[in-house]
Amino acid sequence: MEKFEISCREEAMNGRNTFADDLLRWYAQEARDLPWRRRSSPYSVLVSEFMLQQTQVATVIPYFTRWMERFPDFESLAAADEEEVLRLWEGLGYYRRARSLHAIALLVAGPLGGALPDDYDSLLQLPGVGPYTAGALASLAFNRPEAALDGNVERLMTRLLDIAEIPGPALREDLRRRITAAIPPGRARDFNQALMELGALVCLPRNPLCLSCPLKGHCLALARGTAAERPLRRLRPPVETVRALALLVTDGDRFLLLRHRDGERWQGLWEFPTFDGDEESVAADLQLDRTAWKKAGSVRHSFTRYRREISAFSLAVGLSLPLPGTEDREARWVAREELGDYPLSAGSRKIREGLIAPAEGESSVDGGRGKA
Repeated sequence: MEKFEISCREEAMNGRNTFADDLLRWYAQEARDLPWRRRSSPYSVLVSEFMLQQTQVATVIPYFTRWMERFPDFESLAAADEEEVLRLWEGLGYYRRARSLHAIALLVAGPLGGALPDDYDSLLQLPGVGPYTAGALASLAFNRPEAALDGNVERLMTRLLDIAEIPGPALREDLRRRITAAIPPGRARDFNQALMELGALVCLPRNPLCLSCPLKGHCLALARGTAAERPLRRLRPPVETVRALALLVTDGDRFLLLRHRDGERWQGLWEFPTFDGDEESVAADLQLDRTAWKKAGSVRHSFTRYRREISAFSLAVGLSLPLPGTEDREARWVAREELGDYPLSAGSRKIREGLIAPAEGESSVDGGRGKA
């Protein structure tokens, strides 16, 4: 049995837990004042946890504030249509999260009878909820003694235990078990938030602040000098660049937008007509005369394993609609000043914000800095 578990067991038998005491004392003094921590309702916890998946805290704060103003509870979210939900999410990326939130709200307003389940196994059955989110909801919303193992906590635990193993499902399940065993009675909410906060502020991926850590006396990796080597990671493959071309088709002061079909990556979102390939190949596929095109600029956005670079060209209407390959996509002419009312895919949002001048008398379109 590891030192961490031995100390937790012996301290519990003696009616004390210096590991948890040290952690919770630090959290009480150093915790950031974040808007979702000012309320612990199941709904606000659910929204914040979905938004924080693969997205930095600083990016999430303004989105969370706007979301809660427009959709303060499950009922208001369930009553909204999907396009409005996606529009408010625009810029955070990973739009499946927004659709899952909407789906959960519809379940709560219907079959679930107005309340979110409060146990881990039931939460795990909800759309978009995996082991981490189920544990976070159970502990943060309902104070249940369940572990919330996010990336920060995973890194912290592998250092505390000096685990020389690449994290995988078996290790993560073992870490969840160890964390659950260490939760002080009645303190699951604070304990899990403290672990996450310590991983975010002190036990950093690079150059961890070990001398400032309240758990330095419990950390095997610090004692052995291996903290910088934990956790072990697989080498990432090189990032591939994919080239695409967007057409800014105009009719006076209106732009042509196409809507992604159900089942596509950006289903439900709108975009300027965008095609994989370079100028020459796209023009050939669409049977268009390139001499009428005018280069508007380029944008790029990154995914986990590749980067997409989009060259944008403007052209006045004069082409036959629908464009080849887009026959089953909804098309709409949208006035320049109304482009901000449409939820756009990541590349088209960047084109709207960076390459299209606002209409006269209109301020630039508001946009977020979330991941694509």
